[in-house]
Amino acid sequence: MLNIKNINKSFGGVVATNNVSLSFEEGSLSSIIGPNGAGKTTLFNLITGKIKPDSGEILLAGENITNLSPREIVLKGIGRAFQIANIFPTLTVKEALMASLASRLGISEKLFKPFYSKDLQNKSEELLDTLEMNDISDDLCSNISHGDQKVLDIGLALSLEPKVLMLDEPTAGMGPEERWQMVSTIERLWKLKNVTLIFIEHDMDIVFKISQKINVLRYGSLIASGNSSEIKKNKEVIDAYLGEDFESI
Repeated sequence: MLNIKNINKSFGGVVATNNVSLSFEEGSLSSIIGPNGAGKTTLFNLITGKIKPDSGEILLAGENITNLSPREIVLKGIGRAFQIANIFPTLTVKEALMASLASRLGISEKLFKPFYSKDLQNKSEELLDTLEMNDISDDLCSNISHGDQKVLDIGLALSLEPKVLMLDEPTAGMGPEERWQMVSTIERLWKLKNVTLIFIEHDMDIVFKISQKINVLRYGSLIASGNSSEIKKNKEVIDAYLGEDFESI
């Protein structure tokens, strides 16, 4: 579904992404981990067109999307939710979903007018059902909980009907109970929508629980890819990131 081939990106003298090649199969659930500064968010930014690589290619379903604009990449089928939720603070939850749907349909000039479209209403209600957010549909986005804001951000990405959904630290800033609620939501939405899901995460309990494949970056380079068992036993990954405690797990 998504293939990254020999991607390189430097900022001045700092190598952020060093000849990285990765593949993500259709319908898979994969994670990207590594120390701070490993190049995880840079890789997300390259895939979504926020920044352009110095060299290499990014292919979506066989199509080269490397030099497309962020909007073109979204329309091709890549959606992203951010570490800090990217929501519409002055709109209600339902209005925010309608605004995102309107943007997808190319009617963004109406974003700040009343939403009278029955089609938008119906689609937003379907999304509210999917997200299990009906009870807060009329609440202002700025007033809902941090966890609900993160779920809404995922919902905004899903409104764009992505083939690939990318989540940047979806449990950041959450307490233990809220984190596991988010994990359950992510797994449920992944199965329901049948998307290829890629997430960045620092909580290794979450990573090892739900990842079908784990990709490990260090200093911009890919040092390992594999399932949970393989990554836990990888000496280079243990030394670079996990620590010796993981050797016996």
